[in-house]
This record gives sequence, structure tokens and C-alpha cells, in this order.
Amino acid sequence: MIRRVVLTWAVLLIVVVSIAVGAAPRASSPRGPSPRKSPVTKPAADAAPAVSTSGAKLVITEIMYDPLSPESDDQQTEWVEIRNVGPAAVNLEGFQLTSGSKQKPHDAKQRCVLGNVSVAPGEYAVIGVGAESCYKDFGLPTFAAYGGEAKYAWLTNNGDEVAIRDRHGDVIDEVIYATETPWPVIKASGSSIQFIAAAGEDPAAANDDPKNWVASDSTNSDTFAKHGKGTPGAGTKTMVAASQPTKSASAKR
Repeated sequence: MIRRVVLTWAVLLIVVVSIAVGAAPRASSPRGPSPRKSPVTKPAADAAPAVSTSGAKLVITEIMYDPLSPESDDQQTEWVEIRNVGPAAVNLEGFQLTSGSKQKPHDAKQRCVLGNVSVAPGEYAVIGVGAESCYKDFGLPTFAAYGGEAKYAWLTNNGDEVAIRDRHGDVIDEVIYATETPWPVIKASGSSIQFIAAAGEDPAAANDDPKNWVASDSTNSDTFAKHGKGTPGAGTKTMVAASQPTKSASAKR
């Protein structure tokens, strides 16, 4: 009898304690309430680049993306020409030459930061992708700057993007070129493509239009043995956009 009473009271005690514990308020977590998870937002694919507010008026005027000169892991011989179309000299120190990709043209996959080079109004400046030594055997003029790239060709032979950017990486001018009509077709010829400014148009806008670009040839450019044709640092020799070829030659690589 005594054992049964003791057992009954023990059961009642357990029940009472359980109710009391359940009714007691929970202590707040020392870390505070659980944070609410924000939905994951994927970055926009290849968003348009920020436009430079530097005031520099630089325009891309010539692109050598497929030279005849051999390119290897330690020699790159591509180059890009820019022109200062503004009223004041521009110091390129900290400015950047960049290249995108066909899939994401605005996403700078390669970048060269320029040194202390001043470009007077109306003057041209050529920037070599490779080291200075890569260009010395072709009779080319001395470039304003060299990127020193020693491993990869920047500009592909099936279309690409090239841009000149300010010290913050914002775009001053950008060209997204193609290698088929209506762009000039130059595959395997070693020709650069040249921009011819349309009369009365903003050069930075006009060089977005493929009809304002021509292939370098013997009538409008100089020939550099084992490298190709172009007018690096001199500007185009013609002011009229010549008819562009409509058939591609076989690709070099």
C-alpha cells in the first residue's frame, strides 16, 4: 500500500513539473531573433558598363586583331589605336585598355593599366597588347604604351570587344566588332580595321556603326613586312569608307 502511494505521488509530481516547465516563458536567444533570409539575386548577365565622367574625349580608331606576325605564349602583337578628339590634352596615366568576350562583351576579361602618356588634341596613341620587344622586328612605329601580355591573345578572330576606360574602370569609348559583313572582312590578310569618322557625327557614337569601318589595304595604309597592313599612330589615309568585301577568307587560326 505504501509503495503504491509513493509511486502515485511520484507520477503526480512529474506531471506537475512538466506542466510548469511548459508554461514557463522561453528565454530569448542571446543572439536575438533569427535573421530573415533575403532572396538571392543573381547578377545581371553582362550589364552595360558605367559611362566615364572624366571628360576625356578618346575614341578607338583602329584595331589590329589578326596580324600576320606569329603569336605564341610569349609573343602577342595585336594593337589598338585611339585618338583624342577633345579640346584638351589627356594624360593616360591610370587609364585602362580592356577586352571583353563575345559572350560578355562588357565584362573586362583582360586589362592593361596605362602609364604617364599625354595625348594632345587631335593626336593618336597606339597601345600594344604585348611587350615592346614583340613588335621590334616589323618596322612599326614606337607605340605610346605596351600592355606586356605574355600569354594570351586578347582579341579573337571571330568578334570581340575593346574599350578605353578611365582610372575608375568606367568606359570612355567601346567598340564591339564582328568579323563578317557588315563589318570589314579581313581574316588571314593581316589587315587592321580603321574607323572613318562620319561628317557631323559624334565620333564616339559613329564608331559603333560598322559602315564607318574599313579594312586596311594597299590603297589606304602602310605595309609592315611579316606583320600586316595598317596606319598605327597616323590615322586613316582615306576619308571615305570603301566598299567592304562580303566573302570571308579562310581563318588563320
